[in-house]
Amino acid sequence: MKKILDMLFIKNEKLDRDLFRALFYSFDNDCFAGFDKEILLKHQIYDSYKILKERITKIAENHNEYKYFIEVGNQRLFVRIISDYEDMVYDILIYSILDEALYKKYDRIFFPNILIIPNELENMNKTIILKDDNHIKLIKNEGLFLKYLGYEDWDFKNKCDNNLEMATKSNILVLFNNKDFSGKFIFKKNGGELIELFISFKYLNNFYYIDNVK
Repeated sequence: MKKILDMLFIKNEKLDRDLFRALFYSFDNDCFAGFDKEILLKHQIYDSYKILKERITKIAENHNEYKYFIEVGNQRLFVRIISDYEDMVYDILIYSILDEALYKKYDRIFFPNILIIPNELENMNKTIILKDDNHIKLIKNEGLFLKYLGYEDWDFKNKCDNNLEMATKSNILVLFNNKDFSGKFIFKKNGGELIELFISFKYLNNFYYIDNVK
């Protein structure tokens, strides 16, 4: 997706409208839905940039997520680009990295260590969970569950570091004890309101998955 990075940051690079579809764009305080050429060209002021770190991940429905740390001018940025099954870009998220602490935070959130998920779970269309020390981590298909809480997956990563216990008022940590369980739990939605959900958690090969929500 280097061609999109070029269009966003390199001087006089031609902005090819045909590569974008129903775009959602966010750069720190700039945010819009649609296609605003003026904002997209706002940061096209550099001669070059350097990719410090990158990761490409296949997500739902053959869509791709491209994540980068880049150095441009005298600053570092985190850039996330999502394209659909036709490689049309529809989501761009950019954060300025103001200090080393913020860099480490984004590195932990957006470039986590890659877990090897068993095949029987990998092929499930279910939200996959791992109990990690004192955290309950959403690690795959997060959006299937987060839609009930009004989060996009990237937003939940940023606000809650993908820790499920940070979004609930129920004490769920003690229930993740290497076995299936289910029950009613109170969650905080993205806007702050509370919602009660009945959730069935299943345990398989040291992981959990959400089998049912209602």
